[in-house]
Amino acid sequence: MRILLVGAGGFIGRHLHAALRAASHRVLASARRPDPAAPGDWCRLDLAELARDPQAFVWPEGVELVINAAGLLSTDGKQLHEVQHRGACALFELAAAHGARVLQISALGAEP
Repeated sequence: MRILLVGAGGFIGRHLHAALRAASHRVLASARRPDPAAPGDWCRLDLAELARDPQAFVWPEGVELVINAAGLLSTDGKQLHEVQHRGACALFELAAAHGARVLQISALGAEP
């Protein structure tokens, strides 16, 4: 299966990335700042940028599943809303437009 893993450089994402690759999935890992030394295929994807401009990310060919493991450690409500809500929604709309399924494992935010 061709999988776009969003937030592959984070705590959950990096472990999931290794497990998916070990299970022989074709994984395109993404991060705001991909590490060029990290194993596998990587692309840059910034959910805040995607929230502002859905054209900012060119959809990769053949992606069947998007796993959103992107997280944001912040107490800034505006920033959280932009990334965890608007960015995630833009990602999900792109996935739907390209016929890809979505698995959401990142928190979409929490109130006090």
